[in-house]
Amino acid sequence: MRVRAMCCMAALLLLAGCGGADTSAEEPTTADSTTTTDAATADAATTEAVAESEATSASTDSVDEEFCAAIDDAGSDLRLLLDGGLASEEVLADLVGAFTRAATAAAAITPPEDLAGDWAVLRSVLDAYATGLAGIDPEDGDALNEAMAAVAADRDPADFDVIAQLGTEIGARCNGSGDASGAAVDVCALLTPTELATTFVDGAPAGRGTDYGSGYSECVWDGAGVVVRVSILPIADMETDYLASISDADPVADLPGGLVMADVVGIGQASSGGRTVVFESDAGGVMVAVRTGAADDTALAIELATIVAGAL
Repeated sequence: MRVRAMCCMAALLLLAGCGGADTSAEEPTTADSTTTTDAATADAATTEAVAESEATSASTDSVDEEFCAAIDDAGSDLRLLLDGGLASEEVLADLVGAFTRAATAAAAITPPEDLAGDWAVLRSVLDAYATGLAGIDPEDGDALNEAMAAVAADRDPADFDVIAQLGTEIGARCNGSGDASGAAVDVCALLTPTELATTFVDGAPAGRGTDYGSGYSECVWDGAGVVVRVSILPIADMETDYLASISDADPVADLPGGLVMADVVGIGQASSGGRTVVFESDAGGVMVAVRTGAADDTALAIELATIVAGAL
């Protein structure tokens, strides 16, 4: 919005310069005087309007910055649920706590005026899940699934569309806050078909990319029982939501914070088999997972992670 206001100012100055090209020394007539007065009044009004527009833009930017900072400070539960991801084993093991903490965090945040309605929907849904899951044994997966399904059945399906759109809008406004990447990364472009050829011997399938916003994005190549998953997310969230519960991981040389661990791990995903290499980059935390069905995919996971690190 500030850019648009400045463009308007530049256009007005240009038009004013063109209108002032007449250097005639004749005395202005009464009509000329009136026209000049009207033009001056119009210029003053326009200048005031532009100033008000710039002030409004600055105010809006300030509100968005405070809002993004509040979301960043709220913790990973709210961010992951807002992005539609029940991502880590830690969150999955404590769904009741995750929804309760997210609902509490959302209640403490004042959204920008234009997002107030959508934010109210988010709060209502989070409160419904927190209430619906209360008292459920977190170890009873069937009971949790039934409770989750019951809450969803009581909601207008449009509510979840609203939350998805809200997550996209917040991602657009807040990408780059905290330790998330300032610019969206085309994750699918980080590995070429040639670089994937040793993994997919019959040719790499097209990657399926998803940008969840708020610094979360990924690409998945999946075909003939082979999967490669590259995920990028805020470093702090990778550490707390994915690595904190990992006790069996080996260091990987030449990758900052590099570790290799068992199984395939990605944003909202964890499945047995394969290997996942995690490391830190300027784009955020990175997880590169590979599963080919071989006895040990460690070397291949490290090879692809090194290529991704070089591309970033």
